[in-house]
Amino acid sequence: MSEAPSVFAIIPAAGSGVRLGGSVRKAAVELHGASLATWSIRAVDAAPGLVGGALVVHESDVAAAEQWISAAGACVPWRVVVGGESRPESVAIGVSAAPADTAFVLVHDAARPLLHASDCRRVVVEAIASGAAILAHRIADTVKRVTGDGRILETLDRRELWGAETPQVCRLDWIVRGIADANECEAVGAITDEASWLERIGLPVRSVESQHANAKVTRKDDLSFAASVLSARKFLI
Repeated sequence: MSEAPSVFAIIPAAGSGVRLGGSVRKAAVELHGASLATWSIRAVDAAPGLVGGALVVHESDVAAAEQWISAAGACVPWRVVVGGESRPESVAIGVSAAPADTAFVLVHDAARPLLHASDCRRVVVEAIASGAAILAHRIADTVKRVTGDGRILETLDRRELWGAETPQVCRLDWIVRGIADANECEAVGAITDEASWLERIGLPVRSVESQHANAKVTRKDDLSFAASVLSARKFLI
């Protein structure tokens, strides 16, 4: 059986966590005794071909980040990298930290501690086969397009609508091209996820439907939900 191509993980973890109502950054918020960053490192640690990773943090969290990495008990080496002013900037800095011979990069939000190992494997396998893939879910709600003053313009066809999640995995050379193009066109502000970089330059990205809860922790209620899911899984992710 051939060896899986090398994968380098990037976890952007510099978000403020203001909506959680605490005084610490979101990555530092604890869930069952471990930080969200630690849970997210554990979640991607079993990715096929993973050779290392970068935890991208605010400059004030560097010392704490070393502890978050240590607590994860990861099987591959991780390094702490100071991020930028925005998520796209932080991810680009993380990409620059990947070894030059890396085949693929995997980006996963520190605020998604529930990633299941099987979903992680599935999205990596699809990316290796097609070049790029993201974990995503089908939109169940009826979705409206609405003006700034609240007037409904139309109802969108939800059969074509998916909610993007992470991990998002792609060839290293593809995301490097996408980042360079966005910087040259001063379009970084339009980047909302890693797939956006590739879409701008016409590179194909596949969606992989998540089969397990993978909610993003944004508010206190999300933290309670995440705690209950981890308890139900008996911490086996």
